[in-house]
Amino acid sequence: MDVLPNVLMMSVLFRPADGYVACGYVGERMRITSGGNVGIGTISPGAKLSISGGNVVLDDDYEYRWGSDQSVAIRGNSTTELLSFYTNNSERMRITSGGNVGIGTGSPTFDDGTGVELSRSGVATYRATSTGSGTVALEMKATTSAVYVSSRGNYPLGLETNGTERMRITSGGNAQYTGDPFIYSNTTAGGTAVHSGLRFNSTDKYIRFFTNDLGRMDITSSGEVLIGTTSDAGDYKLQVNGASRFLTGSDGTYRDWETDRKSTRLNSSH
Repeated sequence: MDVLPNVLMMSVLFRPADGYVACGYVGERMRITSGGNVGIGTISPGAKLSISGGNVVLDDDYEYRWGSDQSVAIRGNSTTELLSFYTNNSERMRITSGGNVGIGTGSPTFDDGTGVELSRSGVATYRATSTGSGTVALEMKATTSAVYVSSRGNYPLGLETNGTERMRITSGGNAQYTGDPFIYSNTTAGGTAVHSGLRFNSTDKYIRFFTNDLGRMDITSSGEVLIGTTSDAGDYKLQVNGASRFLTGSDGTYRDWETDRKSTRLNSSH
């Protein structure tokens, strides 16, 4: 082993074997192999530069580059705590100090929490693809006039909450609800008061209509219509609990029928 001491630097440059050059201070610290690989902290570098047991520190706004320019590069800054990714000499993605990710934007911001923002001129599209027996993809797309959520290919689009599928839109456009869905309106998001609503019951197979927090009308599985009651009295297509009024007639002439608990009467034509 050849040894060339450097007294001033208290370091040694030596050749551990034919075709190798190494240097160190009280022990080997770096090696250049016969193939031109450089190892720092390792004596067997498997690539042009191999570093073991330590970090690589760059000054702010210096980059890891592939090529002589920013055709492909990663840049960091410890002051602004940003990490930027470049292709074709342009920044394409940024991770901010708060953890937001911006693709096509340098200032991703959100009203609540942390997120990912995709921005571009024209149509911005996010797509998640699963491959197997067929290619299934979820696509979210924003245009200048609308936002779309779609499934790509001949597959349904399902919506889940709490790990359970609640609704499915088939590839043909039909909407299917799972379980006993309740669709209702409220002036407050997340409000429980039912201003008006519609409930489907998959067990007893009926539909119930609501207004002002109360069920007003049922259509049973056999086709009876119940108004003001939920008790089916039998084979009557229309069952009404309470006073009712019927308008019948044709050619512009109507007869006004009224019924209550005591009587049914025909009022004058009009």
